[in-house]
Amino acid sequence: MGARGMKHRTTLMANLKSLEEKRAAAETGKPEPEERASPAPSTAQNRMSGAVGAVASTMARLEERSVREIPAHEVAASRFSDRLDIEDSLDELIASIRENGQQIPILVRHLESPRDGALYEVVYGRRRLAAAKALDRPVRAHVTRFDEREAVIAQGLENAARLETSFIERARFARQLEIAGYDGPTIRQTLNIDAPMLSRMLSVIRVVPETVIVAIGPAHGAGRRTWETLRKTLEAHPLPEDDILAAMPAEADSATRLKGLVEAVTARARAPQAPRRPKAADTPDQTIGSGRLRLKRTPSRVVLNGSDAEARAFLDHLETSLPELFDAWKARNGSDK
Repeated sequence: MGARGMKHRTTLMANLKSLEEKRAAAETGKPEPEERASPAPSTAQNRMSGAVGAVASTMARLEERSVREIPAHEVAASRFSDRLDIEDSLDELIASIRENGQQIPILVRHLESPRDGALYEVVYGRRRLAAAKALDRPVRAHVTRFDEREAVIAQGLENAARLETSFIERARFARQLEIAGYDGPTIRQTLNIDAPMLSRMLSVIRVVPETVIVAIGPAHGAGRRTWETLRKTLEAHPLPEDDILAAMPAEADSATRLKGLVEAVTARARAPQAPRRPKAADTPDQTIGSGRLRLKRTPSRVVLNGSDAEARAFLDHLETSLPELFDAWKARNGSDK
């Protein structure tokens, strides 16, 4: 990453870290009005694209706003998933919030129209929202008027600034944005990645089946190279999903499941292929009754054609006589099956 990219990431991470780590010790006064994203005046932020820089600026200024307490059931989930499993270590978070309260607010946006009773949609902080719902208590949140595009950018920026999301989780998020119609530059800026990295992410998602990705999990620490090895192997030696899932180690953590699966499919790809059984040759056609009946035999069936009325009458007779012929054959060969 060049100097410009490093400055971009340093500024972004500083803003988000300040937002996420600020502790709201007390809440006084009325909540101030929600604000929409507006371009940031700083030089560093101006180097970012308009939409991304504006969202990052708004997120950074949210720490100066009051935190609201919102009934957790009034907050809907986002249609864009940035985690494979929000239940991971959720019990520990629930215990922490039960004992110490929710120290770090989540970010939600107003919905233009209520959705199943929800007035807001979570932008980020899904695990904290899940913990609040489990504890049946309000969730502490910053509230914005982001539209969906701004919310998606904010979600991606927050992902780029924290270390918890893995390569495959970010890749799935990128693919969801692509399916939703977001262009490459927006996806790259949202996730703070370059074009080659986006291409690698999407190539993995398009080859490795979603059921396999979900079964593996986030695979923290495994890195993109392991996922790319799996992608290349499955691309060169395609396997049915059931076979891939069966090859995965069952009792292991997520990263170990991924590595074990890569080893299994790689070994299978390198194994010598069993020689194919030669196809049985068809029996040459036979003629019966001076050529009026023609019999064609393959390993699995017999075809008998009649060329005139008398031959076709014989075929009718043969059809009605087949049960008796079969019974006589069984009796002669001593078969009870």
